[in-house]
Amino acid sequence: MKNILVVLTLFLLSACGFEATQTYKLTLSSDQAVPLNGSELTTRANVKLDEKRSKLRAKLFVDDIEGFKFAHIHTGGIGQTGGVLFTFEEPKKRKWKHGDRRFLEVRENGLSYNEKEALLNGDWYINVHTDAVPSGEIRAQIVPKTTTILSFKVNGTQQVPSVSTDGSGEGYLAYDSDQESLNMQVNTQGIEDAVAAHIHNGRVGNNGGVLVVLNQSAEDANVWLAPQDTSLSMETFSDMLSGEYYTNFHTPAHQSGEIRGQIFSPDYSLFTFPLSGAQEVPTVATEATGDGYALLNRENGQFELTLITQGVDDAVAAHIHQGEAGTNGGVVIGLEQSIDSANAWVTPASTVLSSEEQATLNAEGYYTNVHTPAVGSGEIRGQIVMQD
Repeated sequence: MKNILVVLTLFLLSACGFEATQTYKLTLSSDQAVPLNGSELTTRANVKLDEKRSKLRAKLFVDDIEGFKFAHIHTGGIGQTGGVLFTFEEPKKRKWKHGDRRFLEVRENGLSYNEKEALLNGDWYINVHTDAVPSGEIRAQIVPKTTTILSFKVNGTQQVPSVSTDGSGEGYLAYDSDQESLNMQVNTQGIEDAVAAHIHNGRVGNNGGVLVVLNQSAEDANVWLAPQDTSLSMETFSDMLSGEYYTNFHTPAHQSGEIRGQIFSPDYSLFTFPLSGAQEVPTVATEATGDGYALLNRENGQFELTLITQGVDDAVAAHIHQGEAGTNGGVVIGLEQSIDSANAWVTPASTVLSSEEQATLNAEGYYTNVHTPAVGSGEIRGQIVMQD
């Protein structure tokens, strides 16, 4: 009789009611899409799990999704793609509105133990497929608010000095502040012969030591992963959000690194650009060259820029000037020569751009100029251009 009562109780629990034991409030964007696509589209989703009754409830708001085709809950961790688990559908009672917004939903009963564990471990995601990006324009990993997810581009122009290469990559990072743990996957292209990859300490335009050694996937030479349960303090992650760390991928052809990806929060914009005599107005015939690297905090205007030059060791000054490509303009910021290298020039500490100056920067209205005794008006120049 006792066993019958237990079975009956479990049946009634599963058949009636819903009590969320886990709730996830998510923002879907292209920042988590695999591959990244640059879309500015965003929307929201709410996911609830009743662990006792093995039930899942999810709502996806779709009013503002242009070209919407369909949406699913998929299996897969950050940086990965996986199969469809559940499809978002019209509410059966056709209650389209949640406030003033139309939504689709998933109502699933009878989740298995493994399915619940996968969801709780952050291995499910929501993907929205559109006419513009059928593979998925926006996405959100189903993770609690204690988990921060970042993505970043990896390429040769971020290398110091820059590298001309067809290699590239896209990185995805998840940090759990409760566990102080880091999960990372970087998907690369064109460097199948890579021999090592790391997370390094170093701001844009600077090289530094290794923080974490990444592991090459046994299944795919183009996938690099942080070791399982990589520990990272909150202080270190805070520095990472501010652009203190980067990933670097080493190949036989470029042992110091062929492609690199700076890690930073969405509050920042990254700029990389070449310097040459050909950009001077008028042009200058010179073998000197350079690479420029900059990071802008759009929230507070803090701006850091580094120039790494070759062939102008005798330079007497360097500046940021106002002027579009093909035009000359006045000095906006005087750069300081590094005490460690005559070939490095940097913005003064705590340089801040106003909102108007940020707008000019984003419109490619500033350039850097390096002045030498031979060419006082500037021997090499580089227009400051934002990374795509």
